[in-house]
Amino acid sequence: MHATLPRMIPDTARPKPSCWCGNTGLTDFSDTYAACCECGTLVSLCGLRPEEVEVRDDDHDFYGRPYWISRPRDELGFPDIYERVRLDLPERCLYWLRTLLGYRLPPARVLELGSGHGAFVGLMRAAGYDATGLELSPWVVDFARSAFGIPVLLGPIEAQTVPERSLDAIVLNDVLEHLVDPLASTRRCAELLQPTGFLQAQTPCYPEGQSHRQLVERNHPFLAMLQEREHLYLFSRRAVRRLFATVGLSIVRFEPALFPYDMVVIASAQPLALTDARLRDEALLASPPARFVRALVDLDDRARELSRRMNQIESDRTQRIAMIEHLNRHIEQTSRDDEARQGVIRDQRATIDTIGQQIAQLSRDYEARGQVIHDQQAALDEIERDRKDRLATIDQLNRHIERTSADYEARGRVIRDQQAALDDIERDRRERLAMIERLNRHIEQTSADYEARGRVIRDQQALLKDAERERQTLQAAVEHLHRTLERTNADAEIREQVLSQQQTALEAQRREIARLTAEHAESEKRLARLASESEARERVISGQQATIENLTQQHEQTHLALSGLMQSRLVSVLRTLRLL
Repeated sequence: MHATLPRMIPDTARPKPSCWCGNTGLTDFSDTYAACCECGTLVSLCGLRPEEVEVRDDDHDFYGRPYWISRPRDELGFPDIYERVRLDLPERCLYWLRTLLGYRLPPARVLELGSGHGAFVGLMRAAGYDATGLELSPWVVDFARSAFGIPVLLGPIEAQTVPERSLDAIVLNDVLEHLVDPLASTRRCAELLQPTGFLQAQTPCYPEGQSHRQLVERNHPFLAMLQEREHLYLFSRRAVRRLFATVGLSIVRFEPALFPYDMVVIASAQPLALTDARLRDEALLASPPARFVRALVDLDDRARELSRRMNQIESDRTQRIAMIEHLNRHIEQTSRDDEARQGVIRDQRATIDTIGQQIAQLSRDYEARGQVIHDQQAALDEIERDRKDRLATIDQLNRHIERTSADYEARGRVIRDQQAALDDIERDRRERLAMIERLNRHIEQTSADYEARGRVIRDQQALLKDAERERQTLQAAVEHLHRTLERTNADAEIREQVLSQQQTALEAQRREIARLTAEHAESEKRLARLASESEARERVISGQQATIENLTQQHEQTHLALSGLMQSRLVSVLRTLRLL
């Protein structure tokens, strides 16, 4: 959405600015915006009011017909709606479609708020989606319907009769920043989404934490989004997360944006999985219009690949230019060295000229002073030898200069050969680096597998050790129980002996009672006492027999329990051994 000149309302009617989150304690950001520290949103201080956003008169209202034609073309220098149809299809619309295909395949029911000229709705319908647009201006609604033959709703989302939980996706491209009440609008959108549905939104991204002055100093591209009349709220990433979480869409993902000042947001109530690339390709082959969309996507893929290659070529060109500049500096240094050597040669030639002049002067003196020649012959011979030495030195210098020139040419050839060799080495290095990366990935995968198997082996060894310790513990318990049983058997035998002795004593007492029956009455009292003691002893013997029977049953139950436990432990150990 873009702006045009609205019908103006006196500023005296403008209420105190507040953020969509309800915070009224805003801080200064610029002359036209305030910042909300609670949620991280920029709030326009002179933005449109609700009554200014509505379109009742398409020729004069803010979002009426001039907003789409004269405003961008005459005031902002941007393409009007007729040219935007052609420009947006292969760029913005195709990018938005790629993002939508990444989370939901056609057929799916999609509503685009702020659909503008309708190109994206038309592209979605061609791809197989059940897509509908929504706009505020009757003129732009008619334009989209006639340009692309698509269904477009008129009016704000809150006024529509779309059934709740009926949409798979709602798209808000360059819309959030224009909403008078973004909380109410997004809440209504959330009500229209199915439980697995999502919002796809593109909106300017406020770089929270940077002041307006810092943005100006860096010439930040976000400055172009400070359009206070129509961009009522500019969200940071923190703010857009809070907005969607408030309406129940707490799962928020950020996709790469097409422009550096934007952010692309996917918000949903449930986690979303990316669609399979193969299924995306198949979906774009399901109908003849979808095949045209597939062709556009393929062309865009090629354009992206060409762009990637151009960037790679540009990087390589930059490196080569740097190398050429380095070689040029080396050549300049060599040229300076050559000039210095030429200066030495010129100095030597001047010395030779001076010596020649001296020789000429000596010749003139020789002719004029013939009588002195004989005396100075030795001096002249010495001078001659010195001259010859100097000439020899000059010859050596000349030969050295020739060798230096040849060496300079040879070094030039070596430099060219080394440059070619460096190119070959660089290509070989890249190939080796790629091979090393593949080997490293293979080694990392092998190491991870080896470590995983090592952990399994160590875990199984630990299980074996635990099983062995448990087996030894059980064996010790069984031996202890055997010893206990043996002691119990021995005790039972003792008790049986005692019982036998008591029974023998009882029989003796009974015989004694029979013998004493005939005795006097006092003996009857004694016999009565003896009878009661005998009954008590019989009860004791009966209790001891019951105790012996209980111990015998407990021994049998303990033996059965230990046998079952030993069998289960042995089965567990055998299973562990099979796993190993």
